[in-house]
Amino acid sequence: MFTGANWRTKGPVGELSRGYNVAEIKENIVEFTQYLQDSKAELKKVTWPGRKETMGLTWVVLLFVFLISLFLGVADLGLSKVVKLVLGA
Repeated sequence: MFTGANWRTKGPVGELSRGYNVAEIKENIVEFTQYLQDSKAELKKVTWPGRKETMGLTWVVLLFVFLISLFLGVADLGLSKVVKLVLGA
């Protein structure tokens, strides 16, 4: 697969040790781990809605979606009739 005198530096490990600062990578891993721990702690503070509240809000969203789609459908139908009337098609 790798040929020549430098075959060891052409693999993934060779590229890692030549192209990246290992200390910087370790620091990034520590920072990312801290970020995940902080995120987990913040999610524990969240007050999640109960089933009843979730179902109620879901119905409200579905009602608004239905009403908006009805409004847009009527507006589209009306505007298409106006355009046909103006263009005489």
